[in-house]
Amino acid sequence: MKIKKSFLFLVSVVVILGFMGGVVGELWVNSFLLPDPYLSFKSYSDLSYKIDDLLSGEESVKNLNERDIAIDKTIQKIRPAIVKVYKYKKFAEDRPGSLLPGELLAQGALITNDGWLLTNSKFISNNTDYWVMTHDKKIYKSEQVIINDELGVTFVKISANNLPVVEFNLRHDLVDGQGVFLFGFNSGVMNSNIKSRHYTELNTFNDYIHVSEDFYKFIQLKETVDLEYLGSPVITLDGKMAGILQDQTGKVIPINHLTSLMKTTVQGQNWERPYLGVKFYDLTEVHNPNMEQTKGAQVLDVGIYYNSPAKGLLAGGDIILKVENEEINDNKNLSELIAEYKPEDTVKLTILRGEEETQVDVKLTKIK
Repeated sequence: MKIKKSFLFLVSVVVILGFMGGVVGELWVNSFLLPDPYLSFKSYSDLSYKIDDLLSGEESVKNLNERDIAIDKTIQKIRPAIVKVYKYKKFAEDRPGSLLPGELLAQGALITNDGWLLTNSKFISNNTDYWVMTHDKKIYKSEQVIINDELGVTFVKISANNLPVVEFNLRHDLVDGQGVFLFGFNSGVMNSNIKSRHYTELNTFNDYIHVSEDFYKFIQLKETVDLEYLGSPVITLDGKMAGILQDQTGKVIPINHLTSLMKTTVQGQNWERPYLGVKFYDLTEVHNPNMEQTKGAQVLDVGIYYNSPAKGLLAGGDIILKVENEEINDNKNLSELIAEYKPEDTVKLTILRGEEETQVDVKLTKIK
């Protein structure tokens, strides 16, 4: 009997010690090895149920914050309008073949539902066939390629209908610090922020001198980017396209530069940039205590080209305040406003000459 009682006592002690060891072990694991939310678990069963929930995926959405969810929704919204442009190659009919990752040249955004897409022009040349793959893996041969080296963009046409298309955000729809994201060649997504939506490189005095036929204000991102993101549309959190990434410094071609070009291209017309032929200071960039006027474009003293259609109508020192009824300011500068018109259009310029405000009509011409 004594042996049996001793044995039962020994078994009881072992069980109690084992239980205590398990509790201490679980507390040690919770305290040192497992991150939140496991720290608050009080029993093995709690941990077991939590792992089961994680494996079932039921709480995956709960673990995302509102920004993560918003980004995911935007990506799902915009991805169908993003396409990939590959080198053209012939496929043999008697054996399988595939477009390879190394043959991927660019990414683009569909801008019309009948097959026009917009991309960066760095890796695409004129009069060359390409393969274009849409988000649903359908592959089309390019029918038309139009490159505009001046603006650094390319239009490619494929034969398709009812395609999803991007919507656009102009510069005045954006704010500095706004979150955006880019698409990479390898289906990656990069988050960034707008450092400046009116970026101009102003290091020397000559940088302040602009020409009416040159775009000079760009969107600048906060970070430099990898090569795989070149040509990617820059998408805001509302799922709209603000521009195209131009280079790895984070410089973005804003949609403001492309509106007129897009309209004429998809209509099958040749885009011709109108010519005003003046040099000017953008007064939104000038910081001078002697300057009372902070908006407009001030014509240089010798700032009117010999073949300018404004010769005899504008004079050095004139400040152009408006083109038609649109004010020249941070959101729209003289170069962008003039580019919205066509050669042979007559535009009304509101100018400040000395202390007198007046208007002149200028008939734009073609760039020669």
